[in-house]
Amino acid sequence: MIRRTPSGIYRSQSAAILPKSGGMFLLDTNPRDTYYEEQSLVPQYVEETRKDFYMLINGNKIIPNGPNNLFPQDLKRLLDRDNDMHGLLRTKIDLLLSGGWYLYTERLDKDEKGQTKLVKDEVLDPEIEDYLESYDLDNYLAEAATDMVYVENNTPVFRRNIYSRSNLFREKWRLLPMLVGSEDSRLEAYDENNRINHIFAADWTDPESSRKPSKIPMVNTDDPFSQPVSAKFICFPSFASKYYGRPPFIGAVNYIELATLIPYWHKDNIKNAAFNWHIQSSFEYWQKMYEENNITPGSKEAVELEDEILAEFDSILYSETAENAQKRIHTKFSYSADGKPLPGITITPLQDNTKERSTAYTDLFKIVNQAKISGVHLDPTLANTVIDGKLSSGSEKMHAFNLHNKVVTPMPRRLILWAPNFALKHSFPNKNIKIGFREIELVTQDNTTTGTKEPKE
Repeated sequence: MIRRTPSGIYRSQSAAILPKSGGMFLLDTNPRDTYYEEQSLVPQYVEETRKDFYMLINGNKIIPNGPNNLFPQDLKRLLDRDNDMHGLLRTKIDLLLSGGWYLYTERLDKDEKGQTKLVKDEVLDPEIEDYLESYDLDNYLAEAATDMVYVENNTPVFRRNIYSRSNLFREKWRLLPMLVGSEDSRLEAYDENNRINHIFAADWTDPESSRKPSKIPMVNTDDPFSQPVSAKFICFPSFASKYYGRPPFIGAVNYIELATLIPYWHKDNIKNAAFNWHIQSSFEYWQKMYEENNITPGSKEAVELEDEILAEFDSILYSETAENAQKRIHTKFSYSADGKPLPGITITPLQDNTKERSTAYTDLFKIVNQAKISGVHLDPTLANTVIDGKLSSGSEKMHAFNLHNKVVTPMPRRLILWAPNFALKHSFPNKNIKIGFREIELVTQDNTTTGTKEPKE
């Protein structure tokens, strides 16, 4: 048990920390011979569920997401400890949603070379816009983009509106999509036809909720109004992943975990400076102190004597003013007839290599950040990261932005728009209107009044 004395010293039965002088008072243990083992989080991300591995809940075969069924929660816990992973992923989300959504129709046309091309004409339709606003399309797309960037899957759920209960109001039938977060949705195991027929939703961190998950059938794409509630699992395929898939930065988990340790090491060294002194004593020394002061060991008076002696050592070793900065310590020892030192105290200065380790860890941190950016699949010029002591130029950012929008965003955009477009198609079957994202391309740079160049749309 560790307690704090009135003089500010932290001590237990056999050790004490002298806060002013930075001394560690021990009986016979070197304070630098201690270590701790960090529990690795990596297996929770790299182990993929086998096809035939499932949880049996109320007779349902449910596939766990990760070995402990908490992959999204475990991933969030790891990323929350990192200084910039959320920022890097937020940049990918912003790029995915850049330009905003719009309504369009499609037609075929000829280009200047006479070749056929697909043209998208933007349209305005108040009725459809009201419908999209009824289920908050903006929020849906933001949530869908977030899940797609973090875990590369979406689970949209479709609900029928009240008019779909009667054929008399067929023109008012509407399909309303909503998103079940990746942390809550789980898949049913494949059936004998290699199909997934249901999705299960629950708070899997809550034992009561996880014992009674909601069972939602997969949507009938030919007749989605045949079910009051139905779902669809949309996943960006990952190599050798049977069900949920994994984000591209999963291979950088070791670096992410390492990156979280380096700032904590610096924080710990700032809050708890390294020990300067190793002070060793013996139980026989304290027994002698008790005898000289006529004190019974273990009594209240013995504890007060120990606190007094420890405080005195702390004051001796502590230098508050410049004139005491180069103090010297002299101790006397008595020896027995056979040449062994009698009980006493030994004070040894400890070598402090904090500066060297800090420099090495800082250099390592730069390498780790580069590995994280590569794992996220984001150009460093878009990551707002200082490389070689400088930020990227405007032209570099412009080209990186255009390349990202042309190569990286098209497929994720189609995936997160699948559910809104599916619902729109069946809610307004005669309009042939779709939802898309405006494509932004930065093509020129103009000189500003300050003489610098900035990308211009």
